[in-house]
Amino acid sequence: MKFKPAGTAFLLSFSLIAAGCNSEGNQNDDSESVQETTRSEDSNDNTSASEEVTESPDNSQESTNDQSAGDENETGSEDNSNEPSSQSDEPSAGLPEGIEQTDYESEDRAAQAIENYREVEQTNTDLGHSIQALVEGATGHQYISWNEGRWLIQMDFPTDSQYAYEPYPEGVELAKEVVEYLESHYLPAPEDRGMISINGFSDSPETVIQWQKGKSVYEITNNNGKPFKAIDKAVEFGETERSSG
Repeated sequence: MKFKPAGTAFLLSFSLIAAGCNSEGNQNDDSESVQETTRSEDSNDNTSASEEVTESPDNSQESTNDQSAGDENETGSEDNSNEPSSQSDEPSAGLPEGIEQTDYESEDRAAQAIENYREVEQTNTDLGHSIQALVEGATGHQYISWNEGRWLIQMDFPTDSQYAYEPYPEGVELAKEVVEYLESHYLPAPEDRGMISINGFSDSPETVIQWQKGKSVYEITNNNGKPFKAIDKAVEFGETERSSG
């Protein structure tokens, strides 16, 4: 009878200790579960961040490509700024055969289309009729140039006559003939500029005549080594223009 209270107290103490152990075990389990959940979320965040970093270079590359394409388009736009607004291989309506017309967006661009035009300021050769020319030589070439009104006339001849086109073996003599001819035959009046270029080499004889009027450039080309044939055509056009104006 005296030992029953002690046994009851012992059992009660054992029960409390067991309950405490179970509670601590549950807390440890809960703590491990929370840690695993936290590690899982951190892993997902790291994975997501890694994917974003991986995708970022692609987006940067696309942006770089878009910018590069834009730069190329701007460059192309600048390169094409002086292109003719209309040009056709067919003869223009109302123009004689052999005369081509090219139209530009403005008078200034039409004038700039006649390249290498200049005013000859220094001269050293008398061509007659008060016309003075500049004659220069360089590596087998003889260059002759002079102005008549708004026209520039320039020639490229070989210094060795054996390489010249047969009817015109000497450049200065042909230049004097052109000046003499234009004393009584009148070229069209260009609005800003006109140019006659004559190549006197036998392997590539060519005469090109260009003049600007308004937004248009007119051109005559002769590849048969007959400069006066091209000049005659320009003179005829000028006469028709004056008579109709």
